[in-house]
Amino acid sequence: MTGSAGGRGGVRRGTGRRRPRREGRHDVLGDVPVSHTPGMPRLLLVNEATMGVGHLGHGRVSDVMLEVMPERGWTVEVLPLPEPGRLGRMAKRGWPVLRRWDADLSQVRWHLTYGWSVRRRILQRLAAAPGVDVVFVHTHSVAFLLPHRSNVPVVLSVDVGTRALRRYELWRRWTRATDVSQWVTDLLEKWAIERHQATLAWTRWTQQGLPTQRNTHVWHPGITAARSPAGPGERRRLLFVGGRFEAKGGYFLLDVLTPLLRAGQVQLDVVTQDEVTTDLPNVTVRRLGPGPELDDLFARAGLLLLASIGEGVPWVILEALRVGTPVLASDVGGNREVIGECGWILPLGEVSAWRSAVQSYLDLDEAGRTALSDRCRERVLEQFDAEVNADRLDGFLRELSAR
Repeated sequence: MTGSAGGRGGVRRGTGRRRPRREGRHDVLGDVPVSHTPGMPRLLLVNEATMGVGHLGHGRVSDVMLEVMPERGWTVEVLPLPEPGRLGRMAKRGWPVLRRWDADLSQVRWHLTYGWSVRRRILQRLAAAPGVDVVFVHTHSVAFLLPHRSNVPVVLSVDVGTRALRRYELWRRWTRATDVSQWVTDLLEKWAIERHQATLAWTRWTQQGLPTQRNTHVWHPGITAARSPAGPGERRRLLFVGGRFEAKGGYFLLDVLTPLLRAGQVQLDVVTQDEVTTDLPNVTVRRLGPGPELDDLFARAGLLLLASIGEGVPWVILEALRVGTPVLASDVGGNREVIGECGWILPLGEVSAWRSAVQSYLDLDEAGRTALSDRCRERVLEQFDAEVNADRLDGFLRELSAR
């Protein structure tokens, strides 16, 4: 593979060596046999992260696809998506008075503006240089205006449906006016899912939250093997990773951990892009992006804490599980489905329950911590291994493009 897997534009190509594969294994996308066809099919990868509107997990989708798909004979081209500029800023801007009641249709304006920009960019690319076998779009929310193309299959990827995300009220409270804007958004979302050849929902929770089940399959891109040593980590070292500190439950966690931090029983590493003000001891705040330093924090941590108000399918959970770090998370989004029995799932707002769960983790003996750590790594290998899931996607896309 040429170029960096972390790139956000241009073409990345390559056919690397890979482990022998088992022929004839069937996949969860529709019971399609894994098979190869002569030649190198081209995958056009469209990721909203290149527009500056995605989060950590969105960017990692490109990283994973660029690493694993060329090993299966695919040429992967990442299509740059420039931000819509003035129109984009207008789409995100609230209107005075109407904004208070969520009556300015900001959600609909966002989808139409960004959707039109993505539509134009994809159609321009397909017209300028044919030869694309499959268009892969993550997330589906920027593809609501993309027309159906019978000659080039379009596959949408989604970690959370629009209604489920809006219900968390992360940006605005839900009002009667929201009923109207969400109804319009549901129609746009439904038309997009039914218009294109396939939509890949990252979890069953994701799939169930979509306005239609037609053409939908459960598939997760998975995560690649850890470069850092895997193991139980340091017992008293806790980790928080979240770009938006408050929305990810950062201040709630500080309340939970206050007595433990003051007593020196735990140390908390906070990785966020927000400013965090606290006078608590044993708290270290860092601004880090994906890379070796963040990987090292995941490996050294004994427990990852995530008390989000709302979630889709958080990538940080997989970052922790793959190095054997268990997770204590809020019962929102796909958290429960991803974590399984590799940690603790609790409702938001119950400080005493969260504090008790942290204490339960601290009270584990070494044998218990080792068993829990092993379970975390096994879960990733069984459900979220990028190599295995790429095999599934490879067979599915080849079958789709051959129809």
